[in-house]
Amino acid sequence: MTMVFIFNVLLSLSATIHAVTVLPSTQILSEQLPSHTIIASSTIQQDQQVIDIQQSSATTLEKRYRNVVVPTSKSSSTDAPPESWIRTISSTIVEVVHPTVIAGVTFSAKPTTYNGLTPWISLNKQGVPKTIMPKVKGGVTKDDIPDYKTYFQTATTIIHDNKNLKAHNLDEDDTFTEIKWIDEDDSYVSLNPLVRCTPDRYFNKGLAKDVTSEPFCTPAENSNLDMDKTYFITWYTRYFEEAKKVRIHLAYVKEKAKSKGMSKRDSMGQDLHDMYEIVKKDSMLASGTKLAFFSSDWMINRDGYFPLTVDEKFLKGQYSKNAIITIQPDYIDDEDFDLLSNGVVVNLRKGAVVAKKSKEQLALEDDGIGDDENKYIVLMTMPTVVVVACCIMYFLTQLCSGDRDVASIRRKYYKSRFHKVLGKPKKLFKKSKSKKGYNNLPQFEEHEMNSYKQN
Repeated sequence: MTMVFIFNVLLSLSATIHAVTVLPSTQILSEQLPSHTIIASSTIQQDQQVIDIQQSSATTLEKRYRNVVVPTSKSSSTDAPPESWIRTISSTIVEVVHPTVIAGVTFSAKPTTYNGLTPWISLNKQGVPKTIMPKVKGGVTKDDIPDYKTYFQTATTIIHDNKNLKAHNLDEDDTFTEIKWIDEDDSYVSLNPLVRCTPDRYFNKGLAKDVTSEPFCTPAENSNLDMDKTYFITWYTRYFEEAKKVRIHLAYVKEKAKSKGMSKRDSMGQDLHDMYEIVKKDSMLASGTKLAFFSSDWMINRDGYFPLTVDEKFLKGQYSKNAIITIQPDYIDDEDFDLLSNGVVVNLRKGAVVAKKSKEQLALEDDGIGDDENKYIVLMTMPTVVVVACCIMYFLTQLCSGDRDVASIRRKYYKSRFHKVLGKPKKLFKKSKSKKGYNNLPQFEEHEMNSYKQN
């Protein structure tokens, strides 16, 4: 019996110890349950607490993971090229046309119209393309395809005999000469959406701007062509009337020493030979296309454009290089071709210089204050500062008006000899106001002036 009593006492002590460590809700349950189940319940409660802690930590980690933006690699997939299409030319010839995309411009695309109008591609001075959508407003078409006049037409002379013409105002033996303009075959020209180069789109080049840019329309002289960008070189195809094929050359140039600092008036009448010289790769080369660092393949002159992509190799490790763009027709040999004959000087560079903004400027922009706001603040502040300064000056003069003493100045004036001659200041000014004219000052003789000096 004694051993059983001791065993029951130990069990009750252990139950009391476990009841202290569990939660209050567990204490209520432990009072209703037998002593041998208290240990199990406390152990389960501790395990449940561990599981809850693990779940809470897992939930926290999961939230942290969700808040983190994991960078994903973007695929460099581009839009699929336009599908090929079939057309018939010259009424009988069937051909398959394969469109190509260059610098965002689709060439040889299937003709499409929007509201009966055909979109076209314009080029800025550098040769960067821009899509133009014509619009009809008030019965007038705006931004329509440019009118090329007769630049791409051929003049044909037709002599009419009045016997066949039978004009009522001509004699029977008279003839009439008619000049008729015939349009060119646009079977392939119509596949080019770029604006065509004509003499109307020439620009003036040279320091005095007195030299035409023929045959080029783009790019303009001294244009900045950035690396890894594509620019369209365009020229007037009828300039090389006899050429079926042409190719583009680029050569490094530098300004001649005698043309540096030259004024516009002094540079009038000078061509590229007078202002620039070719930077030769080899001193043994006198002239020819071998002096060029880039030469394109032969292409059809009828197209009138060439897409030029500025390669990093063109710069030779420098930030910018001056180069001349020329075009060679197929009837001139490589050795006889002059790179300065009909060229345009451009500036090849790595890219535009972007000025970094200071922390103060960025802070102002965050507050909604930009450059325009700063100008507005300055314009509003300056008049206010001037008005405040004028008010302060007026207040100070009025405040110190009683403290100003000009008695010494008056005393010196009254003691002077001029006071005796001219009289008091009040009377002097009174006379000047009452009379528009004035009296001549008294004239002194030489002996009178000597007496004044002696006194």
